[in-house]
Amino acid sequence: MTRLTLIAELSIPAIPPSVNHYLKQRRGGGKTLTDASREFKRTAYQAIGRYAPHKPSEKRIAVEVTYYPARKGDSDIDNRNKLVMDALVEAKFIVDDSQIDEILMKRGKEIVTGGRVDLIVCEIDDRRQLSK
Repeated sequence: MTRLTLIAELSIPAIPPSVNHYLKQRRGGGKTLTDASREFKRTAYQAIGRYAPHKPSEKRIAVEVTYYPARKGDSDIDNRNKLVMDALVEAKFIVDDSQIDEILMKRGKEIVTGGRVDLIVCEIDDRRQLSK
């Protein structure tokens, strides 16, 4: 049986750009983050970084994500997760986003000025899980 241990309940006062607006082409080739992506990462770190545990979790992770749009009819929620999961790594809640085994995404019922992302981050305590 899978059991979850709560690591944190967090709130980021912004909505990340979609995957369509996550990266842009560099002049010399390759890709780089867009200004919107950099701004979200900065906002996310400022909002959640201070709540990080002393040491990042190395266990398997489950995350519940609730997106509160900035306006009615805001886009799909399924193409916004990459920057949110990266924020958990940068703020040192987890070592790497490859640890995430479960993601539950929901759209919040209310409109929030500027948008918001609420997160519930848990370690998966499953005695049957495969070792690394």
